[in-house]
Amino acid sequence: MSRPRLDQTFWTQFAQKTWEKKTLALKQVDSSLLLIDAAQIFTLLVRYSDRCRKTKTLDGLKLYLDGERQYSDEVLELLPRKRDGSLEGYHSRMNEMFADYCLVCDELLQLDLELWRELLTFTNSLHQHVGLPNRFSEIGLYLGNYKKTPFGVHVDNCGVFSFPIAGTKRFRIWKPELVKKHPELVRSHRYDKF
Repeated sequence: MSRPRLDQTFWTQFAQKTWEKKTLALKQVDSSLLLIDAAQIFTLLVRYSDRCRKTKTLDGLKLYLDGERQYSDEVLELLPRKRDGSLEGYHSRMNEMFADYCLVCDELLQLDLELWRELLTFTNSLHQHVGLPNRFSEIGLYLGNYKKTPFGVHVDNCGVFSFPIAGTKRFRIWKPELVKKHPELVRSHRYDKF
């Protein structure tokens, strides 16, 4: 099976038929973003965590334990450290302490100009078609053993491309008509009947 080419034809059709209209899963996309590996992400995450510890803030990082966002200073000690050795090492440490954790970092691009350029290369063609300025592109990281998104069923305020780096990421997706018919779904963690 050949890799989908992200050429102008692809982006034109994607912008017209898919962007912020429906979901699309592509496998083996030909993009340099896929060259970003777990080791590179771990290095960025440790650098970001070190900066948070130095400034004593959690700006750009959120930690959820058992679905509850944590705000205490103790969270700084739970962030990744170089001695964890890898994303898997960090995950093992957290997994020993918590049955359900989710670490979110929305600011990794602040630390790596080359990675930011890779993201811009990926999004430039899309933005030509949908009119979004590239400065709003960002890379967010979701890491954990959580079974459900800590903030429940939601619609992101932006378009999202998801590139799993390690492990498995599952999405449950409902048509907007179903959610309008069942508003109790919004921010819910109980959606088994749907």
